[in-house]
Amino acid sequence: MSQITDIVQYCAKGRRTVLDLGCGVLPYIGCMEHLHLYVGVGMTEEGGHDVLDMDFYAEHDFDLILLMDIIEHLDKEDGIWLLTELQHRWPKANLCVFTPLGFHANTGEGSTDPNHPQFHRSGWERRDFEQFELKTMCWPDFHGLNHGAILAWSSSAWERNGL
Repeated sequence: MSQITDIVQYCAKGRRTVLDLGCGVLPYIGCMEHLHLYVGVGMTEEGGHDVLDMDFYAEHDFDLILLMDIIEHLDKEDGIWLLTELQHRWPKANLCVFTPLGFHANTGEGSTDPNHPQFHRSGWERRDFEQFELKTMCWPDFHGLNHGAILAWSSSAWERNGL
């Protein structure tokens, strides 16, 4: 997870308010100690807040929105709706999305149960992020897991850091 943590740290540089959708057990909060506000929203069967429930976190203003390993757990239509809605509600926020490249069947817990939150419902390609004007970078064999990964981000996230 160190490569992903490095990406999160880089995108969070200079940011004060973060919305982390699909935060799991908050793996990235430790690398963002400078924050004024961190809101982590999980996607669970056990009554956690659904990432599509904007009313839960819409009252805050965010300058960074993370979707790290979450969008593939949504139906494609829901993922597109979510990205559209995030850009509409927080147009100045930097958006950072990390997901498997293409459709990759999950092999972990809940991988065959469509009702389990870990079930993969969609696959994402570079072209899927073009309508959101997000830059992308792909790794063909991320962490040697026999599947690729894609990172999509708002251009201002890295232009701010001189890239």
